[in-house]
Amino acid sequence: MTPRRLILQAAALFREKGVPDPAFDASALLAHLTGRPALELRLDDETPLSDEVTGAYQALCRRRADRVPLQHLTGEAWFCGRPFQTGPEALIPRPETELLLRRARALESALREQVGGEALDLCCGSGCIAVTLALDTGFAVTASDISEPALDLTRRNAQRLGASVRTVRSDMLEAFRRDGSRFALILSNPPYIPSGECDHLQPEVMHDPRLALDGGA
Repeated sequence: MTPRRLILQAAALFREKGVPDPAFDASALLAHLTGRPALELRLDDETPLSDEVTGAYQALCRRRADRVPLQHLTGEAWFCGRPFQTGPEALIPRPETELLLRRARALESALREQVGGEALDLCCGSGCIAVTLALDTGFAVTASDISEPALDLTRRNAQRLGASVRTVRSDMLEAFRRDGSRFALILSNPPYIPSGECDHLQPEVMHDPRLALDGGA
């Protein structure tokens, strides 16, 4: 079986199951397995794939057809040009959250001059905001979350990408009210979906932890 034929088969299955962007996901999964560029694989109708690779790919495709998120299958998501480890511990980084970092960079000089260099990523999840802030600005960054598994994921991403980030377990600002911490900048992508809507989301989103989605009444 060639890459092109395998991808076409998978894309047809994904389309039948209602998976968004079926061709993209089909080629992305094969690229993840083979290490070859996705576009190259989509055009390759000559190179035979081994039974081992074909079997592993088909197993991944069955899980994607069951609407397991692509990022959970590949184990990473790109955010601000960097690959972040992902998993069921936290929300998958979304492209629109990059707007927060763009705003933070624009404010950096004024904030550091006026109120100092401490910044907080509140409800840090995967740590994509905290790690990017630490790498791309001069802020000293703290990441906080109520979820210890999410904090573990943040620590892994910080270590993987070479960022210096302090982690603190806290229910919103509770820990910082107790110790008197002050921050020049607080960025957050908190749970904001009303509780009554959490059971009716896109199937992929249902694989994110409820704690990261449910914003209460």
